[in-house]
Amino acid sequence: MKRRDKFDVNSYVPWDIKRIKKVKGLIYKALNLINNNFYLGKTIQTLEERKKEHLKSKNNYVFPKALKKYPEENKWQWIILAEYPHISLNELGYLEMVAIWEMKPQYNMTKGGEGVGLLEYTPEIRFRLGNGNRGRKYTKEESRNMGKARLGQKLSAKQIQSIVDSNKARIWKEESRIKSRETQKGVPKHTQEFKDYMRTVHLGKKVNRTEEHKKNLAIALAKPVARIIDNQIVSVFPSARITEKKLKIRARRYLKSGNIHPRTKSYFKYITHEEYEHLVTVLNIP
Repeated sequence: MKRRDKFDVNSYVPWDIKRIKKVKGLIYKALNLINNNFYLGKTIQTLEERKKEHLKSKNNYVFPKALKKYPEENKWQWIILAEYPHISLNELGYLEMVAIWEMKPQYNMTKGGEGVGLLEYTPEIRFRLGNGNRGRKYTKEESRNMGKARLGQKLSAKQIQSIVDSNKARIWKEESRIKSRETQKGVPKHTQEFKDYMRTVHLGKKVNRTEEHKKNLAIALAKPVARIIDNQIVSVFPSARITEKKLKIRARRYLKSGNIHPRTKSYFKYITHEEYEHLVTVLNIP
């Protein structure tokens, strides 16, 4: 699709955008006179105020980097493309997206609509952001700051359900398990003093479980369990409780996560009663 040099605002009417509070807004263009690349944006401030914010920006995005590369004022032309005396933020965000789609600016990293729930990264930028963060190791200070930023954050019911569903569907590969074990090596474990303290804190506490939770737990603990080493079943147990008693381990967390138990060097899997009978009688697996 060819790039358009002009943006005709009158040819677009946002038909499905909720009209809330009306404000004065504008869509502007920042043109680099050296290479003719440009940036499109929206604002409810004056163009001069928005321009000052751009010049003060410390972000490492494409447009701020271009402003730092060409700091001279005479190398830039700031133009108001359209002014609206009464417009909602959603409408303004929509029109910005249309302008970006029509004119194809080189300095915009997104398709527009930031701040009004319309933000969407382009596939190219999404790929670059993913590659830039993949394998990145955060410093202790960065990790601490991210933790502080999330402190007190409450997830919606939809977000919680999405996390639960994604974890349920996740299958750990052997390579992922090895990597996970390697990352845990050298991590300091809890001292005996801390363990004793936590034991006294939780002593006598009762977990409030619903009847449905108790029923599901009883069903899960009554399921037969297979013990697997190197992708081969080495032994089977009639239930999770018996597994824990015989091996003297806490098998439930490993049944749920699919991780390898460090002491027994094996991982555990629920099997059906039919599979259990077949493994015991036909294959003679103890």
